[in-house]
Parts: sequence; structure tokens; C-alpha cells
Amino acid sequence: MPEKTYGRFFLFFLFCHVLLYGRNPVLLADIQQCRLDLAEHRNGLRELSFDGIRKTDLYYTDDSFHLKVRKSASFWYLIFRRAVTPLRVHLTWKKSGHIAIRDRQHQILKTGDDAVLRVGLLVSGSAPLFPFFAPAWIRNLNESLLVPTAALHWYIIAPYHHPGEHWPSPYSEEIRMEVMASEGMQGWNQIRYEFQKPFSVSGFAFGADGDNTESSFDTWIKGLSIDIRGSQSCHSLIYYHK
Repeated sequence: MPEKTYGRFFLFFLFCHVLLYGRNPVLLADIQQCRLDLAEHRNGLRELSFDGIRKTDLYYTDDSFHLKVRKSASFWYLIFRRAVTPLRVHLTWKKSGHIAIRDRQHQILKTGDDAVLRVGLLVSGSAPLFPFFAPAWIRNLNESLLVPTAALHWYIIAPYHHPGEHWPSPYSEEIRMEVMASEGMQGWNQIRYEFQKPFSVSGFAFGADGDNTESSFDTWIKGLSIDIRGSQSCHSLIYYHK
């Protein structure tokens, strides 16, 4: 192709790029993304439970995850083969029953540290040094991951807090709570939560718990998925343990 033709082709591409995306440059990695549907990869889920605490029961029926909380706590997670950058999370959810959180202050204390729904991201980075007396679940989680992990961010439903509010877990500074916006608390409710700043993650998790507040309730989740930047296919990202 003659040099002038190359130049004209480049100018045409640049003109189309400005029309589509404005004057801000958009990299191919920012445009290219895949959507990881948790239900499609549920065979790769690992369960994490806590010593001395009853497990939350998990069922999958009618295209929904059903979490049966009976003063219990568990969460489930997928392991990524490499660090990835999440863009947003999608899901539809509903609940039946009541969680005994009294007010805003109670939510951030150990006695109120429960949620009808948690979506978690395992943030990659230099793994902290755990003391010998650290709970077994923290060591088990850290040892199972393929990418060094520095923190766990939980995105939760918290009726007494506004979307975007966040606070450290009363159990560990490496665990962070952030409130997601939901359409409501009755019937099926949709969530589409955008992550405001880019960061890398080594895994994707979800759960529900009522052990601290001695609560019993049921949560159903449909279409739980996460958009990941810079990947054409999400399937190759998942590590399926034996």
C-alpha cells in the first residue's frame, strides 16, 4: 500500500475515533472487555467457612443462587489465573426475612457486621504478613489464590448507609466495606455498580451472613456478573481446582 494511502487510512481512523469517543483517547484495552457470569462458572466456586460458626447453605435452582442464612456465615469465590481489572458488577436480587441491624452505628461494629448480600473482590498486591494466631479462614484463602492478594473489598447492601459510603471491617484493616445502590428492598431489585478507580483483583466472591446479629433470612441472586477490562474471553481467566 503506498505511503499516502497509509496516511489517509490513519486520518480516517482517527476521525472515526474522535466521533465515537470524543477528544479523550481510548485505548484498545479500555474498549475490549468480557463479562464473567458467575452461574456459568459455578463449578469453579470454592466455599470458605469459619471455625465455630454454622455454614450458610447455598443452592442453585431456576437460574438463581439461593443463600439460606440461619444465624450462619459463608462465602464462595472464584480464583483468577492472573490479576484482572474489574469495571462494574451486575446482579438482580431479592430477600425474604429480616436482618437484625439496628442502625448506622450497629452496622460497623462486630455485633452488626452482617449483610443480606455481599459481593467481594480480592484485591491483588503484596500479601500482608499474618500473625500465627490469624484465623484459619484467612490463611486458607491466601494459600488458595494464584496471585498475591493484599485486601478483600466487600460491596454490600446496607439500608442505613448511603451508596458509596465505606468503612474498615471491625475484624481486619485489610477488609473494606462499601455500600452498593439498589433499586429497593422489596421484590427483585437490580444493581449495576461501577468501580470508580481502576484496581487489580485476584478473585471474585459473594455471600450472605447473619451470625453476628443472630439473624435468619433467605437471599436469591440472579445474573451475578462482572465486566473485566482488556480480555476478549473470561473463560480462560478462571482457575478450576481439582
